[in-house]
Amino acid sequence: MNTKLPTLMLAILLATLCEARATFHLWQIVEVYSNASGTVQFVELLTTSNDQDEFVPNNVSISSSSHTFPFPTNPTSAMTANRRLLIATPGYFALSGVPAADYNLGVNNFFNINGDTINFANVNSLTFTVGQLPTNGTQSLNRAFNASSFTTAQNSPTNFAGVSGTVVPGATIPRRLDFNADGHPDFVLVNNAGQTAIWHLNGTTFVDSANGPTIPSGWRLVSVNDFNHDNKPDFVLYNAGTRRTAVWFLNGNALVSSSFGPPLPSGWQLRSTGDFNADGKPDFVLTNTSGQTAVWFLNGTAFVSGRVSRTLPSGWTLAAVGDLNPDTPQYFVLVNPSTRQTAFWLLDGGAFVSSSFGPGLPSGWTVAGTEDYNTDNSSDLVLFQPTTLESAVWFMQGSARIGSAFGPTLPSAYGLIAR
Repeated sequence: MNTKLPTLMLAILLATLCEARATFHLWQIVEVYSNASGTVQFVELLTTSNDQDEFVPNNVSISSSSHTFPFPTNPTSAMTANRRLLIATPGYFALSGVPAADYNLGVNNFFNINGDTINFANVNSLTFTVGQLPTNGTQSLNRAFNASSFTTAQNSPTNFAGVSGTVVPGATIPRRLDFNADGHPDFVLVNNAGQTAIWHLNGTTFVDSANGPTIPSGWRLVSVNDFNHDNKPDFVLYNAGTRRTAVWFLNGNALVSSSFGPPLPSGWQLRSTGDFNADGKPDFVLTNTSGQTAVWFLNGTAFVSGRVSRTLPSGWTLAAVGDLNPDTPQYFVLVNPSTRQTAFWLLDGGAFVSSSFGPGLPSGWTVAGTEDYNTDNSSDLVLFQPTTLESAVWFMQGSARIGSAFGPTLPSAYGLIAR
């Protein structure tokens, strides 16, 4: 009897099985980066083999001790040899001037900077302990392919397309109100006829202006934020009569397209926008007639889920939304019109965490919004005097005012939007 034939068939079968398995398992973790707060993080994978692209059929995921990210799509090509995959947090995606990551982990602080195990598909993992991961914003933790020892070097995120770069320490999130992409937030003006205008500023100094689109009758400009993630501010509109919401996508001062957002329930008003679940996407902030607040989490203009938050105290109003810096949760800015006292409510995921009183407002002045006008990565208060049409910026560190400057005076019949 010929015993070589079954042996040969078994070898062919094993080779076929190995080839079938060789669809994702030859990737290795070669670089891990985090800033000190854990908001800007990336993990880089490398493979030296082709055909390592079957992620979805094999339910491939990457995980830490606290989070798991299932890959929603395959790599864009089966030609994977000597390619890298860049997987990053929303905080990384919000940066400008860095290589585009291939996958968004959906949460900041994906792994613990004080020690964690990052596991790719249960076929490759990287474990680091306290003090091993650099968090100085410049360096990353590196491991050569097929190696076990670590080195530290300047971070060098590289994506599947081969684009490489560096996260620069102190890199900032693009300004929410920066319409001309010069790194300085601007003013948005609107008059009673719905005509909008963009005033380009350098700090609090007027540079030039451009007319924006006209808001239709029955609608009100509520907020400005980037809803299509193109690093360009968009207008958020609300119609109190129909309770409809809409987003106008802009390119500078020009309207490009629009999309309806979710309608609001009866008795509720749209007040502002902000990213409350750290997914890099702005959410809606609502209040009702009894002072109840709520956060609606969105994906673009689509409603995902909602969370009822804390009720405003009697006599207080929700004036704006801000952040202490790009690494911290959002906060509500409250104002008591009778006492002119301000207060700051820190929230995490839309849930109330803590509060502190802020500075009192001068008589006749209102809070028009928040933005970072002195580029220290902390939101400042934008003030407006409707009678004299004066504007001002209070430079803030948390809830403490550290300085102030007058801005330009608005033309007659215009109001200021900086929410």
